[in-house]
Amino acid sequence: MSLVARAVGAAKTARPFLRRLAAAHRDADSDVAVAVVPGERVATERLEDLLGIPATRAGEGEGNHAIFAPPEQGRDEDFVEGLAERVRRGDKGSAVLVGPRHVRRPIERRLAERRVGVSSTIQVPTLDGRYGDVTARRIAHSLGSDRVAAGKRYPKLRPAVADVIIRDSARRAAIAGTLPLPGADLPALFAIQFNMVIRLAALYGHDLDAERLVEVGVVGGSGFAFREVARASASAVPGAGWAVRGGVAYGGTRALGEAARIRFEHGGDLIPEKANAAVRDAIAGVTGK
Repeated sequence: MSLVARAVGAAKTARPFLRRLAAAHRDADSDVAVAVVPGERVATERLEDLLGIPATRAGEGEGNHAIFAPPEQGRDEDFVEGLAERVRRGDKGSAVLVGPRHVRRPIERRLAERRVGVSSTIQVPTLDGRYGDVTARRIAHSLGSDRVAAGKRYPKLRPAVADVIIRDSARRAAIAGTLPLPGADLPALFAIQFNMVIRLAALYGHDLDAERLVEVGVVGGSGFAFREVARASASAVPGAGWAVRGGVAYGGTRALGEAARIRFEHGGDLIPEKANAAVRDAIAGVTGK
């Protein structure tokens, strides 16, 4: 094969990935704003702290996405009407409901009766401790295709967005890992991990130039490595090989995502010793070893 033919073939192979790379950075640079609509004082302050976004009343600070803090006692109807108005205007709205089930249930019923098309209803017993992290992740998930742009704009929201990207990618990788056709899993796994890494790069404001394509090269190598580990493990578990392959693809993608996140959080300039230690900790956090 001539050099020209090889170059043309390589260009064709790279084209879809370059398009995804461009799309990831285009999405990250889109004009997205999130508004926290205040409600009960303590819950509102906690949401402000979790998201790093000050609460603003209607007309004072608008956003494409409205996060409604839990209402004050006796203000349930105002809460529902305000959310319905945002949705009617074409904005996306999420309702955060906090407290015991008997407190949250009436508001949830009113939202259903009014057929308010909220992006999500986030229900938690409290906004403290691990439930605060759960709330931030659910809010990040509710932002949909705008989550990368929102995370880039609001630094305190960024860890939750990164977590959603990594977890969603790992779940898709697990499905790809169970594909029964020989060789069909690797292209799918590579595409999923490639998309994950470039979205994490865009989230943290990094362009994957010639130097940073090292991260993407790691993805390609990891795909082969994870598949070989999965094959070896699956052969030792007759009849459940699909589950083993899916589990390895999930864990490997989670570990790769956590390692990439660490690199991008620190500007991708960690010295090797620190980088290796961080990667080991990330893998241990996923595998439990």
